[in-house]
Amino acid sequence: MVSRSRSDEASAATDVARRRNNDLAMMVRQGRSFSGRERNCVFLNTARASSEATGAAATVEDAATGPRFADISAVSGLDWPDDGRGIAMVDWDADGDLDVWFSNRNAPRLRLMRNESKSALRSVSLKLAGNGSNTNRDAIGARVEVVVTEGGPRRLLRTLRAGEGFLSQSTKWLHFGVGSAAEIERVLVRWPNRDGAAGNVEAFTGVAPGGRYVLRQGTGAAEMVSPRAAVKLSPQKVELPKPASSIRVATISNLRLPPREFRDNREQRPVVVGAGRTVWINLWASWCKPCREELVEMKRREADLRAAGIDVVALSVDGIDKERGDVDAAKAFLLSQLRFPFAAGEADEREIEFLQSVDSKLVALQRPLPVPTSFLIAPSGDVAYIYKGRVTVDQVLEDVRTPRETIAERWQAAAPLGGTLIDVPGTRAYAARFEATQHYRLALDMLAAQALPLATDNLRRAIELYEPFAEAHSQLGSVLALQSDMNGARVALQRAVELNPLLASARYGLVQLEVIEGRLHAAVAQLREAIRGNGEETFRNARLLPPSAADDPARQQLRQRMVVVHRDVAWQMATAADESMRDGEAAVRWAERVVDATSRREPNALMTLAAAYAETGRFDEALASLAEARKLVETLPATPPAAGGGQSKDASGARAQLLAEIADQQSAYEAGKPFRENVGSADSPDR
Repeated sequence: MVSRSRSDEASAATDVARRRNNDLAMMVRQGRSFSGRERNCVFLNTARASSEATGAAATVEDAATGPRFADISAVSGLDWPDDGRGIAMVDWDADGDLDVWFSNRNAPRLRLMRNESKSALRSVSLKLAGNGSNTNRDAIGARVEVVVTEGGPRRLLRTLRAGEGFLSQSTKWLHFGVGSAAEIERVLVRWPNRDGAAGNVEAFTGVAPGGRYVLRQGTGAAEMVSPRAAVKLSPQKVELPKPASSIRVATISNLRLPPREFRDNREQRPVVVGAGRTVWINLWASWCKPCREELVEMKRREADLRAAGIDVVALSVDGIDKERGDVDAAKAFLLSQLRFPFAAGEADEREIEFLQSVDSKLVALQRPLPVPTSFLIAPSGDVAYIYKGRVTVDQVLEDVRTPRETIAERWQAAAPLGGTLIDVPGTRAYAARFEATQHYRLALDMLAAQALPLATDNLRRAIELYEPFAEAHSQLGSVLALQSDMNGARVALQRAVELNPLLASARYGLVQLEVIEGRLHAAVAQLREAIRGNGEETFRNARLLPPSAADDPARQQLRQRMVVVHRDVAWQMATAADESMRDGEAAVRWAERVVDATSRREPNALMTLAAAYAETGRFDEALASLAEARKLVETLPATPPAAGGGQSKDASGARAQLLAEIADQQSAYEAGKPFRENVGSADSPDR
């Protein structure tokens, strides 16, 4: 059981970590670097036993011979000025030496540096296979010792790790350089043993320099294997793009814009985004020379654009540019001088904010949109390309012809540098999950903007790409419920719980459905299961708002039902006869929330809080809460007016029952005992 203070500390620590991650993400989106763009560093282990390694005092000889590690960055060929992220070592071409993969945040995103050093020295590569019972099958954590006798016994040690460094993992083949040794004296493997830290040591025979072997736990004999065929990659000189006044962004994720209608100046034909034709939306200003040149080219190439099925919409930003904007000049140029043959209009601040948000969702580097800026919208309504700065008609025509149906095609189109797409199941699965995550995030943004159809569309896309996406199913259930599709919401939320029984948002979504449909018994049971599985996240999801005078009767009834469910769950956790159902600390948190949400004006809530305090041994606070409840009950009229103007016969009985229950609880708490009761019906606000 977690105490409230520890829970609060954990929640505070989580909030701090979340804010730090958000700050780092924003720093990257603003174009700043984690590393400061320093060059990669490479250090050579000289194998000298320095004073630091032996623990001995430093000597004059130490100073004379130099440090154990030598800086060979400049001569290694690896000192690229990249914004590096990960590094992985692997014998990619199976020639006996290690090659290096680099991943970067900037271009090029991946580099393979192939080791072409000429040497007569040899190596041996070993892959471990655990038995899968007391050792994991990948043998992560195993330590291997290779002993060679060339020039005197030498012990070479390697440990198999699941990851080495930031966002990277080297090959699980352990590579040993054995120099000119003609034979290997012995190979010892200390297998990681789940039953003890020391593990068990096994000797292997049949290992010779220059070979590749699999060492299977329990066999004692090495199994020689042939190297796999490496993906053929051709070396090339990387030509980074030169600084330019324009940027072409090929989007990877399909962000669908809401339907929008524009008018063609010449034909008065409506141009509709997402209606089966490509739409080129261009933001321009009268004072912008590249903008005017772009519009002139559009008119000159009208026939080519129409033949390609492209509708153009020119939106002037002059009306929102307080310093340089001139609406009359924009109209005069576009309509009188140019006689622009496509749809045109004036962009307002709301439209610019929307397009800016589209750019921010699709482009990691978040900067204000310049003029000119263009959005090329696919016939489906998805944003295909964003052009910042002037773009030529030829470029737009080429992009329209570029296939973008599959994820692989979009990734290929988005790559700023040419290269080979490694199309294997692993990369396809990663790309699908990445795309699904992008649609999920877009859906959350659409939900925050109350664009429920777009949120639904993106969530369905996320699930199509990656069906076991529990969070996407959960959010889809919530969005469908907001659109009154209760059957669809239930199916989505139940699937989310099947995929992840600990997903609090899905569990609580089912609680809300049960409440909406009036099944309070089922809601209480569902909420209790959610708390058992993931109490902290459930508590964060299950917010109760105080009543508002603006609430309509239906909302008031729904809120009262939710209060009853929360209160009855707290009552269960405080008073259940079954010890496994009780959790005093959690009961206090939930009961305090109900008391706050009802403004300390509901006797049943205060009685529940008293029971929760008593369950945790806080009897003085329990008695104080009961006193509050009694005062509320005693101030109620004994026989309030009934609906027909007479007197209610049930009111005085309910009042007497509440006072009797308060007396029963008080007797227990004064005796220093918690209250025990089997929970009755949860369908009535009155217990």
